[in-house]
Order: sequence, then structure tokens, then C-alpha cells
Amino acid sequence: MGSDGGMPLAHIDNEDLERYLLGQISSDKLSDVEPHLVGCGSCASRLSTAAGFAFRLFKLANRYIDNYAGNEKRREHRIPTDEPGQMQIFSPFSIETIPIQIRDISRNGLKVHTPRLAERGTIVQVIFKGAIILGEVRYCVADGTEFAAGIQIQDVIPRR
Repeated sequence: MGSDGGMPLAHIDNEDLERYLLGQISSDKLSDVEPHLVGCGSCASRLSTAAGFAFRLFKLANRYIDNYAGNEKRREHRIPTDEPGQMQIFSPFSIETIPIQIRDISRNGLKVHTPRLAERGTIVQVIFKGAIILGEVRYCVADGTEFAAGIQIQDVIPRR
């Protein structure tokens, strides 16, 4: 039974989890999906697993595309910026959106300032201007009252 004593709550199907991960879920479904993810460990775990799988898949594809092993951290030119954005953690899943400031951006990475620590290896979604960025936290260190984090970009999805 559901928490209100009614019918059992249906789990989120894989297509809707994928749409949520990519930021392409409709607003009417979003109002059903997010509360369900908060209360359903099974669906939140499936989302975290899907995010990790997608990240590994993007990483593997990028390795073959440009033969980059990820060892050289300053390979591309970085463009300084001071743009606001939002970050959501997908592993472990959290519905919370964290306000961030993007300090610089390159083809494969972002440097952000965040009020919260993000563990190395965490899969995150960053919403920035007209794009949704899926990436992995490569480092996160204290920087005054905030944290400076480096995020390796794995995919960029244009935002509708």
C-alpha cells in the first residue's frame, strides 16, 4: 500500500529515469518522479546505477574518440568565468540542487565553487545556461568557506 493507505506506489520506469538523468523529463512527470526518488531507495539506487553506467559509457567512448587517458589535467585552454549554475548529485542520489559558481571551463572540464563538499568520483549533473552537463568530480578541496571542485565533463546535453 502507498503511504496514504491507497494503491501501491508504482516504481519509475527506466525511460523516465533516463529522461530525469538527462534533464529531459516533462514538468508534469517531474512532479511525480522527484518525490518518488526521495522516498524510494530502490528507484534512487537504480538512478545512481544508471548515472554511473552512463558516465562509464561516455568515458569509454571519449577514450576512443580522442585517445585521452585523463592523466594530463591542463591539456586544454581554460576560459575564466564567473557564471552561476546548479549541481545535483546522482551517486549517491540527492534531490537537492546546490547553487554553484563556475570559475573556469574547458572542453573537458569545469572548475566550480560550491558550498558543499562533493566526494571524488561522485557523478553530478550541472545545469549551466543552455546546457545540462553530466560529469564526475575529480577533486574537491576547501577554499575559504566554500569548496573548489573540478568536474570532468562526460556529456553535454542542450537544454530545451
